[in-house]
Amino acid sequence: MLPSLSTVSALVVVVSFLVPGMAGALEIRQYSAARHDRFTQGSNGPQISTTAYYNSSLYTAVGYATNGGDGRQFALVTPEHVLFARHFSSAGVVRFMNAEGSVFDRNITPSMDVPNGVGGTSDLIIMKLSEPIGKAEKISPLPFLNLASEASYTNTVLTTFGQSQRAGRGVIESFANIQPTGIGQTRTFRFRYFTTVGSDDDAYAVGGDSGSPTFALANERPALVGVHLAISQTPGAPQMPIVRDNFDTFIPHYADTVNGLLAPDGYQLIPAYPEAVSLSSAANNDPLLQAFPGSIPIALSNTDPDTATNVRMELTFPATALPSSLSAPGWIVENPAPGTYLLRTATMAGNASSTVTASYTSTPVVTGITVNVLHRSDGSPELSQAFDLPVQATFAGFVAELDMKAASDDPDLDGFSNLIEYAFGGDPGANSVFGAGGQSLAPTAISEDGTFTYSFPRRTDAAERGLTYEIGFSETLEVNSWSATTPPGFTITAAPYDPDILGFEKVTATFPVSAPERHFVRVNLMLSE
Repeated sequence: MLPSLSTVSALVVVVSFLVPGMAGALEIRQYSAARHDRFTQGSNGPQISTTAYYNSSLYTAVGYATNGGDGRQFALVTPEHVLFARHFSSAGVVRFMNAEGSVFDRNITPSMDVPNGVGGTSDLIIMKLSEPIGKAEKISPLPFLNLASEASYTNTVLTTFGQSQRAGRGVIESFANIQPTGIGQTRTFRFRYFTTVGSDDDAYAVGGDSGSPTFALANERPALVGVHLAISQTPGAPQMPIVRDNFDTFIPHYADTVNGLLAPDGYQLIPAYPEAVSLSSAANNDPLLQAFPGSIPIALSNTDPDTATNVRMELTFPATALPSSLSAPGWIVENPAPGTYLLRTATMAGNASSTVTASYTSTPVVTGITVNVLHRSDGSPELSQAFDLPVQATFAGFVAELDMKAASDDPDLDGFSNLIEYAFGGDPGANSVFGAGGQSLAPTAISEDGTFTYSFPRRTDAAERGLTYEIGFSETLEVNSWSATTPPGFTITAAPYDPDILGFEKVTATFPVSAPERHFVRVNLMLSE
């Protein structure tokens, strides 16, 4: 229940609670349901009002209690947290309605008292939802009004809510520390209601309105300023109006303390006027090799001197290249679907960076992996970038699906080993003597028009694959007679096939048949990976 003030001073105000039976609803000078209520009662229940003067659709992140129809309202400040009055908090159900009229119920539990900075506890409490509310529900958490100094808030026009899901007007008049009975000293702001003069929309809180929020407009969006704590009434002298004072816990005063409590969950209060920062992402990895362990480090950097808050990153990997694990020191990581990672951290210091590493125990047998990175923070726009990372083919990847994987194995029984199939473009799972483009897997020797040619296919990326094709020459075929030195009269050339065979070139050794010496030619395959 909303306490009532018994005495007021510039520093400390002593309050006592309202007696039972005084609970009601936010009072508005010229109350009109069409002008002041957030919802209308349609045939299917509450619907967002389109006639409220403060634009009800802006306040979808204000939830309301469903227990016993008490209707008190809660300001969502992160996808998982609301701020409320400690003296009036309890577990229950809070309901949110988005602009399309869809409703979402969450259990709510008091979780963290907010210290008052003078050795006690303020009347502000952080309450946690059983499940997040946010992007999927089309509801965005509310920022708080962050101005340069306390004095900057004076005369700010407010939109203030009560337990009845209605809202009215107020204006910040002054600030004070108050200390109701049983509540620690709390910094508050005051907005006043005069019974005889003022705007038709002017409002004052009554019993039961405790904890409901108060906002100011910033960047055409509601920004949280306070939650109701206490009221007082000054009887008017003859011919003088009665003055009703409303005291709200001043949220900006506690922003740093609240942020410290939220940080372990990866959140901060959202400033209405964030410091502009620049975030950039990069993915610089060592070469990825098919079927070998590998990793993709993704760095996010804050290139400005100011701290970035509520830093978010979304990583998406293709279904054919799901990481075995993701290491993200300092980040909260969620994995809502295969290949999708949602990361958050409360802050990133200026001129700092953080690296997230996706690891593979065995890199997929693909030619490349595209990683999509989406990032944002309170002070930087949402930006996306796609990193196309090549994956080097390997012999291990070539035989990954085979039961017989050794270089000398011949699982398809076509007379060519796995290594020969790999080097010359064959298929180790198909019994065939032909490779890519229809060329023979065996080197070809032709004597024609007085010239002998010996040719074979060679991969154009042989060096990257760790493949070596060594042409050897011998005059006797003796074991130790082979040499890689090209004999006089021989020429060795490499040229594209005609028609072209993707990934291969034709290597040819040529010498005249009339040469007096006998010559034997072979190609020796060596693999290093």
